[in-house]
Amino acid sequence: MEKNNVIKELMIGGNQIDKKTGVLIGDLIKKNTTLKRFGLRNSSLDATALIAIGGALEVNDQLEFLDLAGNDKFTKKEVVTQWAGTFQKNVSLTELNLAATRLDKSTIPALFANLKYNNKLET
Repeated sequence: MEKNNVIKELMIGGNQIDKKTGVLIGDLIKKNTTLKRFGLRNSSLDATALIAIGGALEVNDQLEFLDLAGNDKFTKKEVVTQWAGTFQKNVSLTELNLAATRLDKSTIPALFANLKYNNKLET
């Protein structure tokens, strides 16, 4: 996928993605410049994978849609910290689905405080 110049949409949700594969997905997002839409809904992503994906989005300037619904590790402090920075730095995401990620009153303010810096995210 790193050298992909054809596939613009990849939906692999519903799979049990382990830590190692989650980190590889983060690396793919970081390096791939063709992929526009990526679905990882209900993929059992752990905190390490979510941190890797968040870090990749700080440098990827092509991915426009990311579906992380149903991945419930957004309650981990290190994940929230990473994604708060991601929201400040990402310049391409226009759609992000975080439904059913167990965000709560302690994580929502920290996670979304940096959205004011993002002028691309629409939904």
